[in-house]
Parts: sequence; C-alpha cells; structure tokens
Amino acid sequence: RRLVDPPRCAGDRRSEPERLDIGRSRAGDVEIAATAPTGGRPAIDDEETGMKYLLIIHNNPALMESLPAAELDAIIGAHGPFQEATRASGELVGFAALADPAASRVVRVDGGVPAVTDGPFIEAKEHLAGFYVVDCESDERAYELAAQMPEARYAGVEVRPLMAEAGLEM
Repeated sequence: RRLVDPPRCAGDRRSEPERLDIGRSRAGDVEIAATAPTGGRPAIDDEETGMKYLLIIHNNPALMESLPAAELDAIIGAHGPFQEATRASGELVGFAALADPAASRVVRVDGGVPAVTDGPFIEAKEHLAGFYVVDCESDERAYELAAQMPEARYAGVEVRPLMAEAGLEM
C-alpha cells in the first residue's frame, strides 16, 4: 500500500490530518506517507510560511513502569487534547504510535542477500515510541508544541525539521 500526504497550499488547513503510514510497493520499496516536497531544503509549504517538523517521542520503559497508574493514564490521555489543539490550529499533519521494540526487525544486506533479524538495531534504555508531524511558522513554535506534549516532562521530545528529498545539506 502507498499512502501519501497530498500537496498543500498556503491556507490549506485540513480538518483531519493524514495518518502517517509505512507501506511496501509492488517492487518491494518501503514507502512512507507525508513525504517532504523536493528542493533540497526543509519541508516548506507553497508560500514558505511554515516548515514541517517531526516531534519525536522517546520512551524509557523503566521510567514509565515506575509511574503510578493514574500518572501513566494522564500521559496517554493528554495526547487527545494535544491532537485536538494542533488540528484546530491547522498545524497537525499526522502522527503515529509505534509498537514495542520487541516487534522490530532489522534488515541487513550482505553480498546482495537480505537477512532479517529480531529486535532493534542497538540496545538502548530509551526507544522511539511515536511521533507527530507538524507544520508551523518557526522553530520556536515547534519547540512550544513539543513542550506541550506530556513526554517533555519525562524523557524529552526531540524536534527535527523535515528535509526535502534532495536536502542532504542540512
């Protein structure tokens, strides 16, 4: 399946965000939804009034397990209002929560032969738990949005500008 984020024009503030999804083409190529526009720079809308950012949620399972159930429920429950607020402001492009790293597989190609192994690539105390893609006016606004996320009080939220396909110079 291949899901893509349709092109956006300035002022196009969809009421429902695209859910980011990963699929596989018939040729076996991995495809990710909501790709950035081309041009070798951060993902900027048609009139360059905003940029797209990935708000990366890191999770430390030991920390989360140590929290009282009510606090953990509050963290999870805080995502609904955050999604509603960023949807209402037109800044929410998409989001996804990821499965536990135990469900991960790593693909390595050696001598042209792919090998699939269990688990994450490296052992770590924290793992990628999910992400949001937002389209906002500035780095500072992206930082403000990240600060509103409940994980910012625990493991932190990484803010990273999205690049265009040819944008490797960042």
